[in-house]
Amino acid sequence: MMTASGLDPDFYSIIVGRPNTPVSLPISINDENQDQNINDLAESLRSSDLWLHLGAGVSIASGAPSWENLFARTVSTTIEQKYPESRISSALPGPLERNLRIIELFDRNRILFLHQLRLNLYQKMNMKSRNASPDFIEIFLNIDSKIRCHNIVTYNYDDLVERRIKRAQGRLIKSRSIFSQRSYDKFQTFEGLKIYHPHGYISRSMPIDMIVDQKIAFSEREYNNIYRSNINWRNFIHTSNAAADDRPICRLFFGFSFSDTNVRALLEIDQSEGSQKSKLFALMKAKPHEITRGKLTYKNSLVHIDLLSLGVRPIWWALPGHLKNIAKKIGAL
Repeated sequence: MMTASGLDPDFYSIIVGRPNTPVSLPISINDENQDQNINDLAESLRSSDLWLHLGAGVSIASGAPSWENLFARTVSTTIEQKYPESRISSALPGPLERNLRIIELFDRNRILFLHQLRLNLYQKMNMKSRNASPDFIEIFLNIDSKIRCHNIVTYNYDDLVERRIKRAQGRLIKSRSIFSQRSYDKFQTFEGLKIYHPHGYISRSMPIDMIVDQKIAFSEREYNNIYRSNINWRNFIHTSNAAADDRPICRLFFGFSFSDTNVRALLEIDQSEGSQKSKLFALMKAKPHEITRGKLTYKNSLVHIDLLSLGVRPIWWALPGHLKNIAKKIGAL
């Protein structure tokens, strides 16, 4: 039997592994499921080690460009610096990250390219903005809470997390940034806060030679090759499911779209049969008009279903006030 939405009512239940469980679309977030997810997250945070995973939404909220805009702008400014007479910026081919000739060009001029990349990355970032995303980082670093967070994974190049930590309620938090196999090996036993940059780290003050040595991937092919390695440190941080003292791991995703096929594959490994599964939660942002009378749009309802299929339990929010209410419920404030 089909619903008014045109979907089989068992579609949702089959995906999440509970066949014959009735469901209606669009999905309501003003019911027991949302509250139950929040309560379960609160319990997991107290019994597990928290790994906070931060996606592009966190940096974009502070003025950073999207990856596509950053790459396109960097291509333009690099060519303008290398060939001032070219005037190529108004007619750039796309998608740029898949254009092997452009990648070859920047392999030969990588220092110039990385210099332009850093300039464009921070051009419009407002490190003093008090938007919801960075504030939420500080919530989970509150030393008065019972939450144990020793690991943050940020998929962004910037140093937003590092700078927020320095400002977190005026407290000193010992931290180390990990962005290469060398730094991973060096700080593996570090007992403070470890900030992982699996896609690369380009801080404002980092020497350009250190950025070059990271071998940051700029093309889809390079990026996929990194994750194909079974012994790559980037894979370990996604598939580790127990802390050093055997406490289980709770992974909380924020500002994350879950469109990265490599990360999705690693999450599926983490949730595979026979493994000690991590507890996975995601704080998912919806625009205010995308929640009507407590119900998600059909598009976000399908996102909700997709996350459940990965073993991720979504908690939806639309306004900064919603985030603060969630934080209070889980005891982080």
